[in-house]
Amino acid sequence: MQWLSKQEDRTYLNMVLQFFDEITEQEVAPGDLILYKLCASWTHRAIVARWPDYVIHAVKDLGKVVGSHAWAGKLKGNPIRFFRIRGLN
Repeated sequence: MQWLSKQEDRTYLNMVLQFFDEITEQEVAPGDLILYKLCASWTHRAIVARWPDYVIHAVKDLGKVVGSHAWAGKLKGNPIRFFRIRGLN
């Protein structure tokens, strides 16, 4: 739960960068990965189903995976980065 730390933790981001290429919001398509920056780290992820209306992500408070708008609830206002698995560009 790196997002609890006030110091930046790049562990998850560095792993994503090994296997994914960063893309722009204009390039986003179903199946792409979104990383949200929570507190100091890029640790919350979602999969695009239909940008920005429907992304799939886990909600710890609910204890399950949900589909929601990209900026619903606690996601609103957090910085976002977009990625596509390498080799699918």
